[in-house]
Amino acid sequence: PLPDGTAKLYKLAGKASAPNPEAASPITETVPAKKAHTVRVPVRNWLKEPQRFKVDIKVNSTAEIDDDMVLKGLETIDVPALKTKDFKLVYHPFQPGATSAKVTFTNEETQEYLLYELQLNAGDPVETVPIRLDAIVRQKFVHHIPVENPFNSEVTLSVQ
Repeated sequence: PLPDGTAKLYKLAGKASAPNPEAASPITETVPAKKAHTVRVPVRNWLKEPQRFKVDIKVNSTAEIDDDMVLKGLETIDVPALKTKDFKLVYHPFQPGATSAKVTFTNEETQEYLLYELQLNAGDPVETVPIRLDAIVRQKFVHHIPVENPFNSEVTLSVQ
């Protein structure tokens, strides 16, 4: 109301754009290939009550064959009121190259979210230690080498 007793009423319409990524974004790391690494993403709770965030990991580009195998993490994270908690992503590059990804933390009740961009680079793998096979003459010697298939499809190995 105005001092003279009248009032003005406005009808406003608009559309909000998506928020910018968080201030700590992009998170950049350079690590050796063929080894798993933990990438920590800070998740901030701005409310005075605990929040549960649903985690969505989207790989934009990677040098890997299978996008789903490069970055892995839990599906949700619980953050106490007015606190920040690190979300741990496992980055396992199998070959040298760059990986670009977005991680979105969404509160499914309010639909509010946090967005982080990741710029991860995998360098050359570290040199592996040779396995020494020393044995006494005419004695059996065994050394087990575990081989895991990290991909979702069948892989054929040839050993020389």
